[in-house]
Amino acid sequence: MDQVRTSKSPNGIRRPRTILDVMVAETSPDDWLRPSEVAAMFGISVGTLKNWRLLKKGPPYSKPSARVVYKRADVDAFQLARTIDPKERVT
Repeated sequence: MDQVRTSKSPNGIRRPRTILDVMVAETSPDDWLRPSEVAAMFGISVGTLKNWRLLKKGPPYSKPSARVVYKRADVDAFQLARTIDPKERVT
């Protein structure tokens, strides 16, 4: 049977680790972006980014708790997939 991981809070009480704790522990903090950071990268508002999530047209995201986070690699791939080469002509 799997053992539940716990962490110690500042007051000494042990509590189960959240999914976000595990995600951050297994990756570098620089690997995760907040919606405000992603919106700034694309030059759009946070509201537009939220609409993209609702319309399922933006970059992949995770919602391990009430907060939305984006993996930097997913955002970079999303942006790269939409790169347009002006030398290529669409016929």
